Amino acid sequence: MKLGSGFYEKVAKGFAVAAAVLSVILLCIGGTSMIGAIIALLISAGLQAVIFLGIAEAVANGEETNQILMEMREALIQDSRIPEGGWVCPKCGKVNQAYTGTCSCGTAKS
Repeated sequence: MKLGSGFYEKVAKGFAVAAAVLSVILLCIGGTSMIGAIIALLISAGLQAVIFLGIAEAVANGEETNQILMEMREALIQDSRIPEGGWVCPKCGKVNQAYTGTCSCGTAKS
């Protein structure tokens, strides 16, 4: 399943909102002292950096995984183990017999 860029934007916005809320909470915990506020801001900035680096890594891994899956699907299609008249599901990549009209994932034979 390939996730669109809209999915990643929603995740990034969700983490940004969570980080902003965390910043406010940390500022409240820090009290009114300048040192407490600075420490709260530093902790918040560090947590935000970790969150956004994690999102970037997840996006990169997702794209790499999609590429590997597409290569495997193409290899399966070209493989001689597909029975005569058989077909490969475009959604899940399962090899189906010629008499099968619908894949087990629910995709109809095209």
